[in-house]
Amino acid sequence: MLHDRDFIFRYRKTALTVPRNSFFIPYATFFSGEYDFLHPGKNDIVIDAGANIGDYTVRIADKVKTVIAIEPSHENLTYLKQNIRNFKNIRIVERAIGDERGLVSFSGEGVSASVDNKGKNAVDIDTLDNICEELNISPTILKMDIEGYDGDALKGFEHHMGSVRRMVIEVHSDRNKKDCEEVLTKMASH
Repeated sequence: MLHDRDFIFRYRKTALTVPRNSFFIPYATFFSGEYDFLHPGKNDIVIDAGANIGDYTVRIADKVKTVIAIEPSHENLTYLKQNIRNFKNIRIVERAIGDERGLVSFSGEGVSASVDNKGKNAVDIDTLDNICEELNISPTILKMDIEGYDGDALKGFEHHMGSVRRMVIEVHSDRNKKDCEEVLTKMASH
């Protein structure tokens, strides 16, 4: 549900609706260029895993072939759908990502929403490989910020990771960093 205390951030011809408590999101994406080093181009198929309100998705949509915006949070999805409504090359996947298909507990909202065993909400979870198969895509860029479930998500991306030429994974703990390093090292050795 959109709130009367939200604010509008204008980017080119797009008006991005931003929750009042997430004022920092446009700054990180649009002013500091948090993900600019990925250099997306017109032939890229980008997976934005943890799309949140769609800030990065909107930032690159007019530069790439397709953006797959993956987001499990119901509140974030409300903003995401509002923010991408004028783009034809964005597809939303309403799921969490991990190493298997099923249901998981989910808690929190906004930028702190995450998969955990204490959550009161159940959300669908799937692998990136399954999503790529379902959408018949070979992604070339991966941006992943899924609040600590990244290692598991990478385990479910073994078959399609080979098409990715650039990626960024935002890790949130030493354990998560170690899990990601192990999975990526194992995949690089194959």
